[in-house]
Amino acid sequence: PNPHLDHEELQDLMVFLLAQRGKDLYSSPVERQRELRAWEAGEKGALEMPVDLKTIESVEAGMITFATQGCAACHRLEGYESSVGFTIEKEKPSFEELYREKQWFRGLIPENVGSSELVQIIENSRDEINERIQEGVKEPGTLDKLEKMDPQLIRSFYAPFQFANRAKDQDDWRKIVRLVLMTYVQEYGLGKIVGPKPNWSGVYRSDQWLMEHFWSPTTHVARSIMPAFAFDNTKFWQLTYMLDQLGKKNRDQLRKVWETFGFDPALAYDITCAQCHGDSRKGNGPVAEWIYPIPKNLRSADFLRNLTKERAVESIVHGIPGGPMPPWSEVWPEKGEGYGPPVITEEEAKTLVDWLFEGLPGKRVIRETPKWDYTPEDVIEDLEKENNLPKLEKPTSLKAGFINLDWFKLPLANFTVSDLFDVKEHPVDGTETRYYTIKKRYYTDENLAEGRRLFLLHCAVCHGPEADGAGARAETMEEAKPRMLTNLDWIETRDDVRLLRSIKYGVPGTAMTSFGETTTALQRLQLVMYIRSLSEEERARKSLGNALYTVYDRSERALLRAKTQADPKKKELVDQLEKQLGREKAMRSTLGNMIISKKESAKLYPLFEAWLKLEEERFSFDEGRLEVQEGDSKRREQIVEQIEGEIKQEINAYERQIDHLSQRIASPQRREEIRAIEEQKDIWVKLLKEFETVVGENERGLAKQSAIIKEINSE
Repeated sequence: PNPHLDHEELQDLMVFLLAQRGKDLYSSPVERQRELRAWEAGEKGALEMPVDLKTIESVEAGMITFATQGCAACHRLEGYESSVGFTIEKEKPSFEELYREKQWFRGLIPENVGSSELVQIIENSRDEINERIQEGVKEPGTLDKLEKMDPQLIRSFYAPFQFANRAKDQDDWRKIVRLVLMTYVQEYGLGKIVGPKPNWSGVYRSDQWLMEHFWSPTTHVARSIMPAFAFDNTKFWQLTYMLDQLGKKNRDQLRKVWETFGFDPALAYDITCAQCHGDSRKGNGPVAEWIYPIPKNLRSADFLRNLTKERAVESIVHGIPGGPMPPWSEVWPEKGEGYGPPVITEEEAKTLVDWLFEGLPGKRVIRETPKWDYTPEDVIEDLEKENNLPKLEKPTSLKAGFINLDWFKLPLANFTVSDLFDVKEHPVDGTETRYYTIKKRYYTDENLAEGRRLFLLHCAVCHGPEADGAGARAETMEEAKPRMLTNLDWIETRDDVRLLRSIKYGVPGTAMTSFGETTTALQRLQLVMYIRSLSEEERARKSLGNALYTVYDRSERALLRAKTQADPKKKELVDQLEKQLGREKAMRSTLGNMIISKKESAKLYPLFEAWLKLEEERFSFDEGRLEVQEGDSKRREQIVEQIEGEIKQEINAYERQIDHLSQRIASPQRREEIRAIEEQKDIWVKLLKEFETVVGENERGLAKQSAIIKEINSE
């Protein structure tokens, strides 16, 4: 992305890059191999080094890491303080008085101020700035520490201030530029605006979400351009703790504005929405170019009216999973006290939506939205109408154009919603109360093959052959890009009826047109089944990731807390526990992924996950004492026997097939069939051996861990 560098910084960067000649052809590969072997043996690079364990729960240490380790190169974070402040702060002003000073500054210098404009503003308002902003009106803060560490660091994030600092070769000029810069950072945040602002992310994102985003940014945010930093987990925990605490602080400051002056939707939009949707509400905010999906054009009357106010409120309250739109009205109370209320309440979200709809052209025009009136009962009715079935007549042979309905295995006479859909409570509390999914028994090879054919015919040109949203037409679309239909976080919040609605009626205000006239009800069902099938394996891998986090995160943190309080000799023992736990986690992750990769693992994986979760909260650290829970050994043995039984059952099934084929007349074709089956059997044999190895390691590990902890707790 555009790093928004000052032209002199660009020149310096180019000189540096052009000077990188590398090593000679002989020594470079040798040195590279040495470094690689050392890294593979466990040697950590500078970025990978753990932080001082005592700083993991230090907000200031986390803010310094954010500023100096790459985060601020893309994200702008509020909460940094310095000794520079408004002159009235000497007198301990009221909240209203200080707020008015902040509004004066924001009115004088907007966040997106240009370089020449900034110089002109400072020149014209020099006396007023010197009168209203001063050094030393507050205690020194994190910004002052950063300035001492690197005098150019803070200014380097803002090209206009780099330009202004060079505008005049005078000490008093540079002093006033610094005063304005320090005030600017305290008002708008530290860092550049390439990615969304994380000011409140610690409130509406769980710690698990934040950690998984650090490990692999595309886990929860499709097509995120954020790199996966090679940080040690201690650094990620430090950043997570900092975001949690700063999120509460920033939320409280914003809510105090609403409580004091009343909720202002225009101001709320400017603070929370404009970074993505733009000042003009056309989806062209400063970060819009770098995020997926493209922020919606909130000036599009067609889009908003057909979305409806109720669903617009839902989007603000619960966010759009799988993308950067956050759940503004959600909180995570399990983090501890102080995580309520949300940044924007549901009532405030309704006020904000009313304000957005008031600005639409032709606002008195009321249009019907048949899309949202389309129910599961209507799906059944479409199937019956298209096949001209009398309600009580038992069909014998059904055709829908060239599609044989026998593939679908539907006894359409007297067919009900519960015959077609599984129904459960909707996971998102909103306008939809029920979550409908087509029953798995209809996911036949024929239906999935026909769904794939239809997808390639109708959908792939926009959504891409792999349903990744990168079709041939995607590049030409400006206001809304095709959805990535394999984005699990997003598609899991849309039930099958909602997907059927979008196919039949389209998405007005975007390039997604209606396919209601060009597809039958059966074809739409086949399309949805095919789209869902693309995420089956990813769904299991997400479940594995959740299980691994739940089982190991608290234990890893307990060991870290124990290490901070242990004497040097006992720290080595805790290190041993950490290494054992890390090895065990890696082995279980590998085993889980082996199981998931097998299509026949429908019964096996739930058993594996149940076995994994028996180890939840194995380690705990309380009142200076480290404890280990060995868990329910009897239940563990039962699940192990069940898993081994399932695997052996698969092996026996392949052996029976081999025996059956071996009794037939020998031929090259039979030998090839037997060879293929033996290969499949060998995979299951290997899986059984891997599972037995992991189980053995686990049992031996528990015994070792108990012995080590006894030694740690001994006087």
